[in-house]
Amino acid sequence: MSSADRDGVHDGFLEGSLDVVVATSAFGMGIDKPDVRFVLHASVPGSLDASYQEIGRAGREGQAARAILAFRAKDLAMQRFFAAGSVDPDPVDQVANSLEDHEGPSVRANCATRPI
Repeated sequence: MSSADRDGVHDGFLEGSLDVVVATSAFGMGIDKPDVRFVLHASVPGSLDASYQEIGRAGREGQAARAILAFRAKDLAMQRFFAAGSVDPDPVDQVANSLEDHEGPSVRANCATRPI
């Protein structure tokens, strides 16, 4: 979106002329609006603290609000990767060794290949 469009959405949301805004968490973290009734996460936040901060945008005036996290179990893999701070070297070594020992192109048996 252009800067002017983003500003228009932000202003419309704050003044109440927009009922729903789909945005990044960065947009949401800049919101200090008392009557947010609903926060939906479409991906897993980076930490429990980030989750509390993000869902804390809803119900600031003490009225009922709902926060929903929609995710699949495999969506957690990315967060686990970042939380670990490093990759498991064993699978990486296995792939590297396999490629080092192999001459010519490597092709997975279940992948279709075609010349470029």
